[in-house]
Amino acid sequence: MPIWLSDDEHRILTAAMDATVPGDELSPGAGQAGGADYVDQVLGAFQFDPPRMWAGGPFSCRQGGEPGYDRW
Repeated sequence: MPIWLSDDEHRILTAAMDATVPGDELSPGAGQAGGADYVDQVLGAFQFDPPRMWAGGPFSCRQGGEPGYDRW
């Protein structure tokens, strides 16, 4: 069940992803592999408390310390 997208939007996005990155005999297409689910989760992250944002790596500065993503 989609969080942010409607069922029709999810179905269309899955088809579009599979058309863009199709499957073959070894692996599924991007939509069938869960790409549409991932997009839906990111779009709906703030529907939850706390938000479903898993970006607390050691260089994100969310746990203290110096931010490491601000320079290349």
